[in-house]
Amino acid sequence: MNYLRAYYAIIAHAAGRGPGILYEKHHIIPQSQGGPDIESNWIYLTPREHVVAHHCLAKAYPDNEKLNSGFNVNDLKSYTCYKYMMRIKDLANSLEASKKKLEIIEKIEVLCDAVKKLNIQNLPVTKTGDGKRIRRNAATKKDCKEK
Repeated sequence: MNYLRAYYAIIAHAAGRGPGILYEKHHIIPQSQGGPDIESNWIYLTPREHVVAHHCLAKAYPDNEKLNSGFNVNDLKSYTCYKYMMRIKDLANSLEASKKKLEIIEKIEVLCDAVKKLNIQNLPVTKTGDGKRIRRNAATKKDCKEK
């Protein structure tokens, strides 16, 4: 498989996409490869695209240990759900102190809808590349359904 071709296909698909609650900022040319931390080197990817992009880079440049994502690409659906749930948690924690309550609630609703579309019944305990366990809480998804 040509991993660089797959990587650039992901980048091309996301071109023109701006920042948003469902996206993560990604450096097109990784900083470990000399890429600058400037806006023209950023692209906004979904969590799934982001994991796959790092996987492709790690495969294309196996000698660069900094590119090894440590994510299990076979568990992308659960990882995407996990990332959305962490954003919901962060937004909920900022709600009380914020003057923009309606804006935060709208973002939480968007994330809850995205989690529901993933249709995950049980979020498993998985291990990252460094062997750490991540427990994904199915009850949090249930909370979104009951909003």
